[in-house]
Amino acid sequence: MNLPEGSPPAPEEQAPPSVMFASGGISWTRVRTPRLISRVAKAVYATSALSALALAYSEMAWFGVVGGLGLLAWPMFILSIILSLTQTTFAGGLAVSRTELVVHGRGSRRTFIPLSKIVGALVVHREMFGGFVPTVEIELKNGDLLTARLPDPSSASAVVRALGFGAGGKRVHASLAKPTRRLLHPLLGFVAYVTAMAVMLGPASVGAGGKFEYAYAVYPFVALLIYAGLKRLVRPPEVTIGEDGVMLKRRFGRTFVPRADIAFVTAQGSSLVVERRSGGRVHLSGLALDLARRQAVARVVEERSGPAVTAADRFTHYERGGRVLAEWRAHLAQAMNQASYRHNAATVDEAAAVLHSAEATPEQRVGAALALRVAGQPKERIRVAVDAAADDRMREALEAVAEARDGEVDDPAVEKALQRLPPT
Repeated sequence: MNLPEGSPPAPEEQAPPSVMFASGGISWTRVRTPRLISRVAKAVYATSALSALALAYSEMAWFGVVGGLGLLAWPMFILSIILSLTQTTFAGGLAVSRTELVVHGRGSRRTFIPLSKIVGALVVHREMFGGFVPTVEIELKNGDLLTARLPDPSSASAVVRALGFGAGGKRVHASLAKPTRRLLHPLLGFVAYVTAMAVMLGPASVGAGGKFEYAYAVYPFVALLIYAGLKRLVRPPEVTIGEDGVMLKRRFGRTFVPRADIAFVTAQGSSLVVERRSGGRVHLSGLALDLARRQAVARVVEERSGPAVTAADRFTHYERGGRVLAEWRAHLAQAMNQASYRHNAATVDEAAAVLHSAEATPEQRVGAALALRVAGQPKERIRVAVDAAADDRMREALEAVAEARDGEVDDPAVEKALQRLPPT
């Protein structure tokens, strides 16, 4: 089986690997290809509705052609399940440069993956042969999962840091599902098939005047809708961990917990539990969840909950205080350049510390970003915080500030983003 997409750049564009890591084995878990086959199978399955209409109008030739095409959906469904449970495993190593991950495979085979296509990297301790093996599980944008077994925990953590997902790095996205959770889908498909048959074909079969054929034409779409609903009902929870907090995605809706409100996160029973300082708990639970991944997520949250890097009373320098945006920007410019008899002047380093602090409110983070821009700092310094934010509303606000030219912020865009920020 070929390795995932990713062709090597031209020789003059290749950056020498900055870090090389030995591996005890590398595995690919395919998601994109099975997903694509499954979608095609659903479209083919839906064409069976045309066979019913052909039967209703006594078009037997079309009935045979379209009916035969609809039957192809079943082997395609089976193939997608098999591929989703199949791993490509080989001996190899990893190299990480400033722009890409290089996977060394058999012989001279290499696969180049741009770092921009990686959405998460976790150190997961997998139980193997009576012990625990540190593995790095790397999730790509297309859903494929690369797993590398490392010789020791420190090497595994070094890979994650080199990829930019260590403490102070980019936000980490992780699903809590077991790798074998795909086995639930055939059961869901069978339930959807039987339910749709009972709902649509049962009453029509005792009717008259060709109602059976018309019910059969609608039946595939009803089955697909039921299947989609069942998938949503049992959808595994997902977690996105950033400097600003943790975004918890459940079956129906999302919950954002600010970093300052997180007391601790732990894997309890079959759930991931987020204990809030403000009181209460958030439980993430579901069918066939991965204990090792839940424990890994809890460790990442703990690693990113560092102590405050600046005095708490300095945070108020970056609050809006009811000012209009232009006044807020002017206030920050003055604070960056002048000191009063009560307060020291704000500094670029202090603003950067507030921007990345676990204790800062959303408004204070944006204020720190504005301060950096009016101080003439490059937008790349703020983009680091954009990549590290778990809440898309925070990302939008910081992105608007980062795109400002010479500190002249696009007021409508920033104001709109500020209105959407989570409450403090």
